[in-house]
Amino acid sequence: MKENLYYIKLLLLMFCIGGAVSACKDYDEEKKESAKPELTIFMHQPYSGLEFYLNRDLEEVNQALLDNPELTKRINILFFRNDEITGRLYKKVYQKNKTTGEDFIEDVLLKEYPLSQTDYTSFSGLNKIISDIITIGKTEKYGMVIGCHSNGWLPTITDKSSRANNNILQAQTSKRKVFGRTSTEDFDTTYKTLGKAIEATGKKFEFILVDDCNSQNIEVAYDLRNACHYLIGSVTEIGADGQSYDTTIPNLFAANYEAICDNTLDYYTQPGNNWGTATLSVVDCSQAEQMASIMKAIYNQSDAATVNRSSVQVLDGYDHFLYGHNIFYDFSDYVHKLCDDQNLIADFEAQLQKLVIYNVFTPEFNSCFFDGYYRDGKPYRRPIATCCGISCSDPCTEKLSEWKETAWYIATH
Repeated sequence: MKENLYYIKLLLLMFCIGGAVSACKDYDEEKKESAKPELTIFMHQPYSGLEFYLNRDLEEVNQALLDNPELTKRINILFFRNDEITGRLYKKVYQKNKTTGEDFIEDVLLKEYPLSQTDYTSFSGLNKIISDIITIGKTEKYGMVIGCHSNGWLPTITDKSSRANNNILQAQTSKRKVFGRTSTEDFDTTYKTLGKAIEATGKKFEFILVDDCNSQNIEVAYDLRNACHYLIGSVTEIGADGQSYDTTIPNLFAANYEAICDNTLDYYTQPGNNWGTATLSVVDCSQAEQMASIMKAIYNQSDAATVNRSSVQVLDGYDHFLYGHNIFYDFSDYVHKLCDDQNLIADFEAQLQKLVIYNVFTPEFNSCFFDGYYRDGKPYRRPIATCCGISCSDPCTEKLSEWKETAWYIATH
């Protein structure tokens, strides 16, 4: 009898232990299934005339999520598109076809922003959209990808002559990505406005990847110093194909920003690529203020008028067509020609290494303004003797009055 009771107790104990293990397993799986995403990526794709390329970008994002299904539980991807009337915010949602069992990505509309109620180029409009992103995302980290046109720090267009020139710009830039100026003034904005809109949310983004032209200016980095940790983008113009998002999205999640630059360089230098050049860098915007302090010391004992700007490395093609002069110059090359105090130069170089943490470039750079220009029977490219990964506009006297209104100028003079 005692022996039977022993076996009965043993069976009951095994049942309890089994049930407990099963319950723990179920709990762990449930916890795994309900794990919250860690990163929200906001893809800002305002009206730009680049919709063919931007649609392809979104298809590559879909492929990234399908190739890396674990990412769908660890990352939110929201994107914004607009026309002349309405802006729309969507979310990429991982789904399974109930009939075929195939996985697919669905674009779920989350919210609409009528232009009559939300000017998405203004501080208030951008702040509203970004605040909604944060409310919807509910993640610890946030990042942003910009896909449109960009002319760096330059202010938006307000006068007729500039607008007329800009209509030409839109026609000439149909094959490239350029944030800010487009042929329609209503859709112009600035990095300064964007930076303030992000700051006002109380969040600092992990990164802003600008898949446009001319984003890597010291003026832009300074405007975004309180809005994001890292600025990733092109020093010169970038071809309309932009980033390859099937690899860029996983690398953004892994914070492998160097690989994004390397992959983009490889893409544009592969045989048969018509654009053929690339200049990519990763800038730590938190280092911009210390750089401003060093530059203020340099300006205090240097005379910019002594610099022969034709000797400074140029990083744009604007002199060929649009403005008749250059705007973006290599920051390091300019400072070395501006300052002869070797102690200050050493301070500058040390801080530059902290500011630009990664930098890759081809021996030449392309510009849509070079279209139709040939040298020795080949499409014209401008040589790059030096590229530190960030540009400046100090030598551009034609834009001096506008440049003096930048936060960077005010901090350094």
